[in-house]
Amino acid sequence: MLGFVLAIVAMGQVAVIRRRPWMRATSVITLVAVGVTSFTGAMIALFRGDTALGGNLEFTAATLAIAWFGVFGLQVAADHRQAVRRGASV
Repeated sequence: MLGFVLAIVAMGQVAVIRRRPWMRATSVITLVAVGVTSFTGAMIALFRGDTALGGNLEFTAATLAIAWFGVFGLQVAADHRQAVRRGASV
């Protein structure tokens, strides 16, 4: 559960950066999707519901969060590469 909370916090921090509008929109969409999906999966597990459904929802939330971190990492690497090409100090 802590991992989902920290991922949502990271997505929220990126969502307030105005430099990359597409990354901002992606972060907000993923933040909502991960939050709703992980919360639903946790509530199903907490109230002894269908464990297969709850587990699948948690897996889906984790997959979305990992995919977002991958895209964010690629964006950071691309920014770094552009800065190096321009000769800016990194």
